[in-house]
Amino acid sequence: MNLSDLGWNDKLQTAFNSYESENGQSQLLQPARVVRQDMTRFTLLGQTGEEIIAELAGRLKHQTIDKSELPTVGDWVIIKLGDNISTGTIVSTSSR
Repeated sequence: MNLSDLGWNDKLQTAFNSYESENGQSQLLQPARVVRQDMTRFTLLGQTGEEIIAELAGRLKHQTIDKSELPTVGDWVIIKLGDNISTGTIVSTSSR
């Protein structure tokens, strides 16, 4: 399984590329799809279908005014992988 199997397309890739170039962290960022949410933890599927457990970045959590802007199941997110490739931090949510 890969991202295109989950619905990844050219529009999403363009948005990801823009975010990546604006933030200059290309090796550290990757897109993922939210498949489960448990309070403050999210289960994501990564680029090759691997399961990643992630939490929201503090900036994203505290600067979001409307909770509907936070990720939910089915959303595409941009994550920064942790030291262990099965963990990460959600740094951005793609627009729905």
